[in-house]
Amino acid sequence: MPPCCLQLNTSQPPVSQVLSQNLELVVNFCRITKDSLQSSMQYEKHHFELLAIYRHNGDLNPHKTNNFSGPPRPELEEAWDKLLKNADIRVSQEELGEFAGDDSIIKLSDDSGYYVTVSAFHGLHCVQRLHMYMFAEHYYTGLSEYELFMLRRHTEHCLDWLRQHVQCHADPTFIPIHWTTNDAGPVAADDGTHQCANWEKVEQWMADRSFDPFEPGLLVHPIFGERQMFNFSFISSLK
Repeated sequence: MPPCCLQLNTSQPPVSQVLSQNLELVVNFCRITKDSLQSSMQYEKHHFELLAIYRHNGDLNPHKTNNFSGPPRPELEEAWDKLLKNADIRVSQEELGEFAGDDSIIKLSDDSGYYVTVSAFHGLHCVQRLHMYMFAEHYYTGLSEYELFMLRRHTEHCLDWLRQHVQCHADPTFIPIHWTTNDAGPVAADDGTHQCANWEKVEQWMADRSFDPFEPGLLVHPIFGERQMFNFSFISSLK
């Protein structure tokens, strides 16, 4: 088009208006994210605890520093309950982020926020689910054929979800392959330094927003009412 035919596009907003709108977006973004879990995350160098769970005679290793593994016992149940106790949390509509426009997300009846959990806690639930599946004779007795199928279906969902989670958060820490004097084959030892979230900070952020989903009247389905939702929680519904 020749220069004489060029026309100004008067429908475009003035530069001052564009700058003002962009500034408003930045302010709103900061307001939304300042208290988010992501903004509260702190990372630190960490070595995984790799002590064997069992001794060669089948006894539990007394030097293991946690109770998340091994056969069902009170110490194990207590450890998992403590780890997952703050999985049910409330957030504001602004904190919902990409889900802010989804009107199917449960709004608590006391207007204190919306019902969510976070991906890390779903991952922990899935690890617990796999452990429970290993001891199905203890945790899942007297199930019908259909219930056994649903149990396997849920457990395989957890396996598939964990695979995707590991791929999504690909940890680049090297795992060297060693020769040892105890075995003729190569041995992998995950004794490298990992970059890990400070779990105490994560737990505190969750604890500050946690609530009891069993509190009467807090979860009320818009169609089916309170009674249909009374015994629901994120963790209990996934076991």
